Amino acid sequence: MFAFFIVNESWLEMPLELSNIIKDGKSIYFIRQRSGGPFIHLYAPLEFQEKNCNYLPSGFPGLHGNYWDYERETHVKTSSQIKKVYKEAIRFAKKGSQKVTTNQRTYYICQNTIHRLGSTLLLGSPF
Repeated sequence: MFAFFIVNESWLEMPLELSNIIKDGKSIYFIRQRSGGPFIHLYAPLEFQEKNCNYLPSGFPGLHGNYWDYERETHVKTSSQIKKVYKEAIRFAKKGSQKVTTNQRTYYICQNTIHRLGSTLLLGSPF
């Protein structure tokens, strides 16, 4: 799984907040969700195999309507400028994709994935 935080200096108002946890004696660092921003996040899961089938779970972009300003300890509304950038990015991604509906779900699939659909790759996950 990959999660990306998309920021731009022109609209970043509060740096993203980095935090850590200790797991098995090692520090694991992560960006705190909705703390700092504003930002667009992109969830991109990896393909995996189960029971001789390859699955590609759905990923998605996201934009929260507000973010946490950890210095002033208050929620800040996401500006209309970043909302516009987000909507333009979604339109651009859909233009270069093919709309596919399976099992009551709709996916927008990039050209690199379309040729593998069917017997070698299934959309979604088995659970």
